[in-house]
Amino acid sequence: MTARPPDAQADLQLNAEIMKLKKVDAGARVIGGVFAGQAHMVVDVKLTDMKTGKSVGAFQAEGKSSGGTIFAGTTYQSVERVVEKIVEFVQKSM
Repeated sequence: MTARPPDAQADLQLNAEIMKLKKVDAGARVIGGVFAGQAHMVVDVKLTDMKTGKSVGAFQAEGKSSGGTIFAGTTYQSVERVVEKIVEFVQKSM
C-alpha cells in the first residue's frame, strides 16, 4: 500500500452506521462481573467506488465481547471485532 497526500481523492468510500450498541465498561465489569453481560455492537456498512459512484457492496458487521467470566471483555472489545470484520470486507472488495 502506498501513502497518498491528504488532499488526494479516495478510490473507495466507506459508510458505517451504528445500528445497535450495548456498552459494558470496565467499572461495570469489576462491579457486576459476569452479570454485566456482553458488550454488543451492530454496524451497517456500505462501500462505494468513488470513481463510478456505484456500490461495491454492503453488509452488517456484528461484534460481541467475550463473556461468561468476571474477566470478560468490554465495549472496546466488541468495537475491535466489528473493525476487524470491516477491514476483512474492504480487503476482499478491492
